[in-house]
Amino acid sequence: MYYGTRTVCVRFSAASVAEGNEVMRLQHKALTIKCLQLLRAVIYNEIVRLPDDWKDNVRSHQSLVDHC
Repeated sequence: MYYGTRTVCVRFSAASVAEGNEVMRLQHKALTIKCLQLLRAVIYNEIVRLPDDWKDNVRSHQSLVDHC
């Protein structure tokens, strides 16, 4: 009889852990998406700051390109 009660507790505990893992997975996914969006915005801002002709005349704009 004790074994049966223990099995129920283990199953209940495993279900709780599975639900907790799913919540953590979804939170991690949302955080990853936010981080990638932030990185994309930073890269975009750096590109916008470069002069229009930076690809054509890289040597004259080398200091701007090096810090990126």
